[in-house]
Amino acid sequence: MATSKSVIGKISEFNYLNNDFSVFKVKLQQWFVANLISDHDVKRAILISSLSDETYILLRNLCVPKEPDTEKFEELMHKLNIHCAPVQSLFTAREKLYHAAQNNTESVGEWAARVRSLANQCSFSQEMLETVMRDIFVVGMPDGKIKDRLKEENATSSQAKFPRLFELAQSKEAVMREKLEKPSSYSEFHRMRENEEYFMESGGKSNNSKGDKVKVMDNRKKIWIYAIVLEKKSDLVYIVKTVDGFVWKKHLDQILPDQSQHFTPRSENDLNSSPTIDIEQNKYDLRRRSQLKAPERFEYN
Repeated sequence: MATSKSVIGKISEFNYLNNDFSVFKVKLQQWFVANLISDHDVKRAILISSLSDETYILLRNLCVPKEPDTEKFEELMHKLNIHCAPVQSLFTAREKLYHAAQNNTESVGEWAARVRSLANQCSFSQEMLETVMRDIFVVGMPDGKIKDRLKEENATSSQAKFPRLFELAQSKEAVMREKLEKPSSYSEFHRMRENEEYFMESGGKSNNSKGDKVKVMDNRKKIWIYAIVLEKKSDLVYIVKTVDGFVWKKHLDQILPDQSQHFTPRSENDLNSSPTIDIEQNKYDLRRRSQLKAPERFEYN
C-alpha cells in the first residue's frame, strides 16, 4: 500500500442525501488504482471512513444483523448501490431525452453535454446511442444559422457523426459570436474612411442644405432619427439638430436624405412630434445612399 507521504489525490466524504453514489463509486475505484490499493480489507476500511454519519448509519441498517466492518467490500458497495441508485422508468428517461431542447442561454458545448447526460440514462446500444445523440443534438436546436448549417449535412453519410456535427456547430457559433462583437471593436475611423472613399470615387455630390429634413444616426441608441440641417460645413460634414433638441456635427455617412413617403414634416414642430421612421424605407434609403450592409451594423426601430 502507498504510504501517507505518497498518497495521490483525496476522497471526498460521501453523503447519500446530497451526493451521487455512481460518481463517488467511480472516484473511489480510481483512487484505489492510483494508490495501488488492492487489499479488500483496506478498501473496506477506506470506504467506511469516507462515509458521512448519516450514510454510515444507513449502511449499518442495511447490514443488520451483521456489522459493516464484518462484511466484504464488494457486498457493502452492492448494498449502497442498490439503495442509492435512482429508480427511473426507462421510458421516462427516453421521454426526457426526446423532448429535450436547447435553451436560449445554453452554448453549443453546454447543449451537447446535456444531450450526452440524458442519453446515457436510456440504455441504448453503442451504435444506437451515437445516432440518437446526433439526432437530438440537431433537432433540439432552435431554428437559426447553426441548425441550418448542420441540416446541410447528409444524415446517412458515414461522416455525419455526432462528434463532427458538434465540431461544426461550435465553429459556426464562434463565427457568429465574432460578428456580434465586431461592431463594438470596429474602428470608427476606418468605417468613416470607407464611406468617404466610396463617396469621392462615385463622384457623388451632397445635395443637403440648410433647412433640409434628414435622418441621422443616433450613436447613443444606434438608430436613425429625424433631424434638420443647420449648417453645411463641407460636402462631408454637417451641423444638424435632432428631434430631441440636440445639435450635432455629423459626417455624411451618418446622414440620409428624408425620402419617406409616409411622413413629410412641414415644420420643426411637426418634426419633433413625429419621430417614427418606416423601417423598410429606412433600410432602403441606407443601402441606396452608401451601399453599406446596414442590417449588420445598425439596429433599426
